[in-house]
Amino acid sequence: MKKTPPFQIPPPRNWQDFESLCCDLWARVWNDPNTQKNGRGGQIQHGVDIFGSPLNAYGKYYGIQCKGKDNYSGSILTISELNSEVEKASNFLPSIECFIIATTSVKDAVIEMRAREITEENRKKDSFTVHVFGWADIVEKLSEHPEVMDKYYSWAVPSNDPNKKLFESWYRDADIKNLQKNSNIIPFQLFNIRFTGGFLNTLHSYLMKIETNLRAFPSNSASQNLRDAIVNFNHVATDVLKSCHEFENRYDIESDVYTYWIDTKGHPYNKQGEFIEFKKGVLKVLFYNLVKAANYVIHIRNSLHFDSSRTLDFIGFIENFNYNYPLFGEPHPSPEYYPLYSVQEVEEVRFYQGLENIKQYVHDQVYSD
Repeated sequence: MKKTPPFQIPPPRNWQDFESLCCDLWARVWNDPNTQKNGRGGQIQHGVDIFGSPLNAYGKYYGIQCKGKDNYSGSILTISELNSEVEKASNFLPSIECFIIATTSVKDAVIEMRAREITEENRKKDSFTVHVFGWADIVEKLSEHPEVMDKYYSWAVPSNDPNKKLFESWYRDADIKNLQKNSNIIPFQLFNIRFTGGFLNTLHSYLMKIETNLRAFPSNSASQNLRDAIVNFNHVATDVLKSCHEFENRYDIESDVYTYWIDTKGHPYNKQGEFIEFKKGVLKVLFYNLVKAANYVIHIRNSLHFDSSRTLDFIGFIENFNYNYPLFGEPHPSPEYYPLYSVQEVEEVRFYQGLENIKQYVHDQVYSD
């Protein structure tokens, strides 16, 4: 068993990461790999963010409500919030056996006493028990599940090789194993460019964590080449997020996929097609650059030889896009591509030149005349 480090573990900086941490942690605590988040943001959840069925619960459900609090301003969970969340949880179906409020605020004896009182009141009604876990309680449970600690606080877990620790946290948190699907397949299956909400959420969550990781030990002692390659990847990921959210994204609930829908208001009718192709082209090249940047990180990783037993393959990029014909005018070349990467090509990489350079590159293609 790994123990928590002899310094303070800070709570996640955003509620999405806190909710993900709680889901992963209680999946281990409950020994239930089917523990999952309840629906998606914006849907009615009846006070339950996460639900699962512990091994010893005989099929009954437990529920968790995640409450992120700003510890630095002294914000804490209140009794009125506790009462309100318990009331909401009473409407969750099927009914739960146990209700947990997990919060990033400090432990509070008054709140915990109120939770015990509600539990006693509920026993008389044959209803669920209520428990409050403050951040100190959660850190204690993290110490019992090092795989979760390593996922969210890899910088706090001792490692003999800072390069390996930094690379593994990048590869995991940015979900590189699914990057090919999210940058090559889903976006270009149809005429319109598409992407999943999960892909964007992963990138956003990753960018929130990596800045802290790069500054903290042992990552701050990792190879400068590896650190530079990851920072380069971060620049591309930031612009991918910015560009995917620039216009209205139309959501298909059945496939859980967003379509990049471009608003052409303010553009003459005979210029709308070119404008659409320009905006789509920018996003296509951004996806290419994201793969290119990821492959450069992988190349640096392979060159460091910290895992001599395995060389990671590069991520292939589609040879061409399904459509490179504008709605109006002559066909124009698709953005540059790499169907496969050779070591020489990766070694000659130029760092990401920025969104404005990409816009100019695509603009010169679309508006060639």
